[in-house]
Amino acid sequence: MTLGSSFPKNTPLSPKRGNREYYKGNGCRPTGRHTSHGGYICEKDKAVVFDVPDLTNFKLKPYVAFSTPKVK
Repeated sequence: MTLGSSFPKNTPLSPKRGNREYYKGNGCRPTGRHTSHGGYICEKDKAVVFDVPDLTNFKLKPYVAFSTPKVK
């Protein structure tokens, strides 16, 4: 993609500054595909699946108090 000479070099490139074919995205994989009629089909084999272990007898909690001493 070529940018004009009026584009500042230290500015981050965003979709607003790029040409109409420039698509930055958001860093995640697509979960489906676009159709020829402008729709979107979600595919289950492309969906993200989280494998969470069983936490029934887990002793730790997600909260850490401010009074906890720092570990060095």
